[in-house]
Amino acid sequence: MGKAGITLYVIACEPTLSQYYKRASDFYAGLVKRTGGKVVNLGDLSILSTLVAGSALEVADGEKYVTQYQAQKLSAGEISQRLHKNFVTAGAQHSTLVVDNTYEESTQGNPNVDVWFNAENLDEARNKIQEVQGNRIIEKYQTPGVTQSAAVQVQPISLAQVSLSLCRVEVQTVVQKCLMRVS
Repeated sequence: MGKAGITLYVIACEPTLSQYYKRASDFYAGLVKRTGGKVVNLGDLSILSTLVAGSALEVADGEKYVTQYQAQKLSAGEISQRLHKNFVTAGAQHSTLVVDNTYEESTQGNPNVDVWFNAENLDEARNKIQEVQGNRIIEKYQTPGVTQSAAVQVQPISLAQVSLSLCRVEVQTVVQKCLMRVS
């Protein structure tokens, strides 16, 4: 999907996803990592329209930079530094979807994300996935009436948005998309 230019954003409907589909969170995180997308968690229906619109804006902004730079045959670090310098000089702005994270960090789940990311097919991955214990939703968000916030912020593009991301479910960036499509 990533090589074809498809960026997948998954809206994870919580707490249902975590309660009834124990392996789904890691599966989706691995899948979006392959496409340069993002898993955004929906625990409060009132933010759904912001998640959908914000995801689309974030992808559209990123795609305009991918198209501009994907043909350059440089290392990821060189592309990151060069792009960021050019963007700062030009005053480039990037739409960024900012959502309250309702998930606990999961050291058990992180290896599963990598398994899904690296797998050539579903059967290969299924045999390597480990069960993750406990509830992944932060206790605060398990309380009825606690709201989740989401907003789209237009801000100067950061080096983190340009360079390779090492976070488990964070957006894979312009650089990764460029490299993915030319390889």
